[in-house]
Amino acid sequence: MKYLYLPKFFRNFLIRYNALFSCCAACYEILSPNKKRICSSLDVEFSNKKQNLPALDSQNVIKTYLLRYLSSLFINKIPELKACVSCPYRLPNLTERIEQYKTANFPVDLVYTWVDGEDSAHIALRNQYLREHAEKKGEMHEDGVGKAHFRNNDELKYSLRSVEAFLPWVRNIFIVTAGQKPKWLHEKHPKIKIVDHKDFIPEQYLPTFSCRPIEAFLHRIPDLSEHYIYLNDDFFFARPCLKEEFFTASGKPYLFLDWRNSRLDGYFSAKTPHAKSYTNVFNFMSKKGLDIAKASGIVTAHVPYPQTKRNAENACDFFQEAIDEYAQDKFRTSRGMAFYPHAIPLLSFLEKTNVPCDVSYFYINTKRIYRKLFYKAILAGGHNENMPPFFCLNDAGVSKTDSWARDMRGFLEAYYPIKSCFEY
Repeated sequence: MKYLYLPKFFRNFLIRYNALFSCCAACYEILSPNKKRICSSLDVEFSNKKQNLPALDSQNVIKTYLLRYLSSLFINKIPELKACVSCPYRLPNLTERIEQYKTANFPVDLVYTWVDGEDSAHIALRNQYLREHAEKKGEMHEDGVGKAHFRNNDELKYSLRSVEAFLPWVRNIFIVTAGQKPKWLHEKHPKIKIVDHKDFIPEQYLPTFSCRPIEAFLHRIPDLSEHYIYLNDDFFFARPCLKEEFFTASGKPYLFLDWRNSRLDGYFSAKTPHAKSYTNVFNFMSKKGLDIAKASGIVTAHVPYPQTKRNAENACDFFQEAIDEYAQDKFRTSRGMAFYPHAIPLLSFLEKTNVPCDVSYFYINTKRIYRKLFYKAILAGGHNENMPPFFCLNDAGVSKTDSWARDMRGFLEAYYPIKSCFEY
């Protein structure tokens, strides 16, 4: 099938309103009788006899498939891989085939960052530094002081419910806070470890109201295992997950990639601190003499980040000069670096200390009108193996009503109705 040159607005429509576009165009062929096709992003097998996509009729399956095909035409291929990693024409080598049958026999911890932005002491301290920042006329982006950045919607409670239900192999759960703790949290549970910023962040960078310096030093949390998974509190597990879905048997973390051109385009056109972080990392690596062309097109998915302390420490040393500059900023600015979405994975990719792979997930902006469609789709899918392993409920943007919060809470309560052992 020839490439289609569609207007940009139509391309964006296709990409935004179809949840997951993970493959390159080489992965797709038009449906035909008596042939099986694999849609890797949803792990759904199509054939003339059966299709395992829950709660969708055949007409919707074909419609979704064709829309995904059109969108896939605009997905960048990774130069180093010559295609996306799910492409059937990129066959696994012997080492990769053997790796699939091994078991990851090492402990894995979880690390959450959490803040209660409604805490009166936190508000007072934040306002104090906001005034000082204003007097110095320092740079600051609205993303760094917006309500969404500090708002607590109890997402952590439901995320921990998903951990108990679907990741029983987790050793410890570290919750990083600024001297706070959730009121509902059973902090004496043997798996729960509350960690204060001052326990691992150098004193000269404290206090901080930005996740940038926090992320740069997470690997220095006392008693953290060599292998760990970093999560925002708005990440959730949708089904049972194996340790091997995050790490190879030899201990390398997987680099979960997003193949949508819209994500990459956004990094170069947007002026948000997150978008600037991407270009900041590339510029710094280029200045240090790395061949950044090999990582062009690499965009991490907004999902849990498996990592090793070795990779994180290596990145901390490599980017130390930049950290010394931006970690002084009390709030997000355009000179910061997002360590887990950008700095560590990009450097590790170039040094071949992680394994790039495809991943399926739902990203839901809780303020958008289409949020209920995603909620219904996830609830209809249940917790079965055909579901993507993760979803993110991002509290971004503004809304004229508070209905979004009610909708989100209702969805989470319906999907995770059982109280976890981490709650009182």
